[in-house]
Amino acid sequence: MKKYIETIKQYHQLLSTYLLNEKKSVLLLVLLVLLHTALQLAIPQMTASFIDKAVAKEPLNLLIIIGVSFITVSIISQSVRVVVETLGVNLGWKCTNSLRNDVVLKCTKMEMNFHNENSAGEMIERIDGDIERLLNFFSQFSVLLITHTLLLIGILFILYMENIIIGIVTTLFVILSLITIKSVRKLSKPFWEKYLESNSNLFGFIGEAIEAMEDTGKNGATKYIINRFYTLLQKWFHFHKRAWLTQEAIATSTILLIGLGNTVALLMSAYFWFQNEISIGTVYMIFFYMGLLSKPIEEISRQFEDLQIADASITRLSKLQSLRSKINDGTKEINSPSIALEFKNVEFAYTNKAMNLRNINFKLNSGEKLGLIGKTGSGKSTLAKLLLRLYDVNKGDILINNVSLTDIRIASLRKDIALVSQEIHIFDGTVRDNLTLFDPKYEDQTLINVLDHLELRSWFERLPNGLDTKISFKMLSLGEAQLFAFARVFLKNPKLIILDETSSKIDRYTEKKVQNALRKLIQDKTAIIIAHRLSTINNVDKILILEDGKIKEYGETLSLLNTKSYYKELLIDSGEEAF
Repeated sequence: MKKYIETIKQYHQLLSTYLLNEKKSVLLLVLLVLLHTALQLAIPQMTASFIDKAVAKEPLNLLIIIGVSFITVSIISQSVRVVVETLGVNLGWKCTNSLRNDVVLKCTKMEMNFHNENSAGEMIERIDGDIERLLNFFSQFSVLLITHTLLLIGILFILYMENIIIGIVTTLFVILSLITIKSVRKLSKPFWEKYLESNSNLFGFIGEAIEAMEDTGKNGATKYIINRFYTLLQKWFHFHKRAWLTQEAIATSTILLIGLGNTVALLMSAYFWFQNEISIGTVYMIFFYMGLLSKPIEEISRQFEDLQIADASITRLSKLQSLRSKINDGTKEINSPSIALEFKNVEFAYTNKAMNLRNINFKLNSGEKLGLIGKTGSGKSTLAKLLLRLYDVNKGDILINNVSLTDIRIASLRKDIALVSQEIHIFDGTVRDNLTLFDPKYEDQTLINVLDHLELRSWFERLPNGLDTKISFKMLSLGEAQLFAFARVFLKNPKLIILDETSSKIDRYTEKKVQNALRKLIQDKTAIIIAHRLSTINNVDKILILEDGKIKEYGETLSLLNTKSYYKELLIDSGEEAF
């Protein structure tokens, strides 16, 4: 019972949240549904009247009037039905699109652990697949449920008015039909939930396999990929077969119920006609209503078939929407023109097994540049992620302009702090889209000036359609891609810039070009340069060396060079290569 109430709450929450945003459309739809129901109930009455008057040899003019009225009402009824279905589908698309937007926004606000635990393929299946299955839930389920409930009530009322025994028998038939459908549906829901879960796992694996295809091919892991794919596909087929069989069971039970209803109608009508209690027109009307009664039962059955699929999707989406990010937003803005940064006894771990950063203490004044050095896995990139609040520290505090990082709004942080990593992402769009990240506020000349400033003019002039040229990563060399990433940041004009090993994948010649652009980028800015090559941090104010998540050495560059320091030893022993 508790689970049933929870399910009803989920349905109510979805419908009230998204359908009520379209109040005018919903109101119009309800009015049209009432009109369509009234017309459907009127048609059998007109047919019965026509038959009785024809048997009684009433005047031909009267029969013609009834016949024309019947045709007119039927045309209007069908027209209203078309409008209702069209409005319902449009309403469904609006609701599912709004839901899709909310779910995507929800995912963007989750901490990185959430995204680490859920593969891209699985999230695509949830955001697109699960919500797509709710289209019928929004567009037809609620509307048709009202329509066919009203139709059932109207038919039963009319049959009670004709004959109370016919009304009672018909009511019992309706109750039996709905109980049967509900019982079969209850058996099928767990299979649909497992099917959708296996579907997500399959899509998640396919996404990962495609992304890693080059590595698996080079390392001879193709056989493992195929075996894993077969295992997941086998599991998917098993649950899909079970779910499909239970769905067919609903369809079969509905056909049997319709046949039973028609038989009951025929027997009752024949009995009362032979008893001279009803006319031949009424016999037809009862049989017609019983046939019409089977339509809402069949339609409700079909909706429940779709609902059992939607049930699982609604449950999964409700779980997703009920998640709360462990990173709570702050309330303050970064209002000063520059950023001063301080780490105070910061400790952090991705898991409970080992600390990734331990007792990190350093200070960076406004406009100062910090060179951050360390072996792979020493915690350099982790430190950058903490600044953007992709994760929160376990212990200690990070201060920006003497304000705790957790007290500052995340939107303000990510507006005033920019991270340029060695992985450059080019989106499916134009040069303009990729530079502005789809922000329309920038003028074209501003974009061209930025490209020129960062030595991308010659690349830009080769493009066939200028800023409107659609680009891909293949159209840029590694150096050009790095400069393109700088251009994005230059356009954003942040107050703190973090450069995460931006020259690790480029040759020395290209590095000089990138270094020129880098100097322009960080001029008058507070900056953290995570370095693989010591040549990239020649002009920084301070040096911080990490080792195993702890500070091995920290100080002003000149001071470290003038003393017997680890940094000085690196310069002497390794030349330009730090590690």
